[in-house]
Amino acid sequence: MATAPEVEDEHSESEEDSSEEEEEEEEEEEEEEEEEEEDQQMSTNEIVNIDFEARSPEEADYASIQRLLKQLLPSGVNLTDMTDLILSQSYVGAVVFQPTDDGPEATEDDEEDIFGVTTMVNLTARADRSSVVELIKFLRDKFDPKDTTVQEGAKLEKFFQGAMNVGWIVNERFINLPSQIAPNLFESLRNDIEDAVKKTMPYKVDAYLLIAKAHVSKGGSAQNPIFVNDEEELFFQVTPSTSQR
Repeated sequence: MATAPEVEDEHSESEEDSSEEEEEEEEEEEEEEEEEEEDQQMSTNEIVNIDFEARSPEEADYASIQRLLKQLLPSGVNLTDMTDLILSQSYVGAVVFQPTDDGPEATEDDEEDIFGVTTMVNLTARADRSSVVELIKFLRDKFDPKDTTVQEGAKLEKFFQGAMNVGWIVNERFINLPSQIAPNLFESLRNDIEDAVKKTMPYKVDAYLLIAKAHVSKGGSAQNPIFVNDEEELFFQVTPSTSQR
């Protein structure tokens, strides 16, 4: 009696393979979902610390310092000359930068991004510079005796006439630089000025000038401006008279 040959159940094996593939795909999808949830949780809870350091201005900082001055000073001031002036007195003040790890591809020509500059310029002693002349003219044009007391107005007039040493405090940074760094910068600037005075350099002044950027909120008062650099509000509070034009 002849027997029929055995025939493998190909349909059954195909179903088993398909089932295994579906299980593997489901496992991969679950793993991907878990990874996405972990990434989202890390992005929500993780605090990123960014370090900033300060050093003396260098020639390589020229373009960055000029950009910072451009967002602070009016268009009529020669930014090229003012940048040259700040770099010529690099022993006073500092620039802020974000340090990077020197990798194998780093070169000496690589430029650091400068995020802020803090220094002081004796406007009276540097009155021969074109940028200083233009800055003083800008200040004179903006000055209105009604904005200040008689005593303070008299001091400004002496300054405009070159009879009073006034130090312009340059305090400018890009918006992404936190204000927490400001106290250390001002402390360092004070030490630099004291050292320069001991060496009989022209940094002993009768008064300081600060040009601060501020705006008034809708419905607000000019007596309560909102300062772009938070720390400059302290100068506004302790100054007996401030022009806000």
